Amino acid sequence: MLSFCVTNMFFGLHYLCLEKFSTIILLSNEILLLLILFMFERYKVQHRYTVLVCCFVFVADVIAIVSTWTEAISLLPLSASLVFLFSLSFRGVLVTKICTIYTNLAYITYLILIGSYVAIACQCVLLVSAIIGLYVTVKDIKVKKTIKQSRVTKAAILQAVKLKPAHTKKEVLLSNH
Repeated sequence: MLSFCVTNMFFGLHYLCLEKFSTIILLSNEILLLLILFMFERYKVQHRYTVLVCCFVFVADVIAIVSTWTEAISLLPLSASLVFLFSLSFRGVLVTKICTIYTNLAYITYLILIGSYVAIACQCVLLVSAIIGLYVTVKDIKVKKTIKQSRVTKAAILQAVKLKPAHTKKEVLLSNH
């Protein structure tokens, strides 16, 4: 989450130079939200409060775009932000990763329209990493589903997940010295 905050800060500075104030407000709202969610995770706050904060930021984003309306392309960052907020309302990682891909594509389109080519390159790197993350998550889900459905021995399960069997207490004590 903190890496998203840092990324949003750098993109916020970029949009400040381009005088895209509505996008700066959206990113500022996301930074504040991510810091709140980081604290929620740290202190194990119930998930319903995460949903409430996401709804509050959702409304704040819409108000920000309406109040700073200059051009129709500002709807792209708004849609990206709203989809991102929607994805945070779910507990599953898979939905969040799928929504992150849409968010990256919306920002790439926005950056193409405003002609910010360096930011396009950065956003493409983020898109590729999101796609790789989605692939790894889907692969992990398939492996876990296969293990749950099969009736194999413990050693075969560990081999399927590519884990080593647990060491005995004696081996653990000898490896610590």
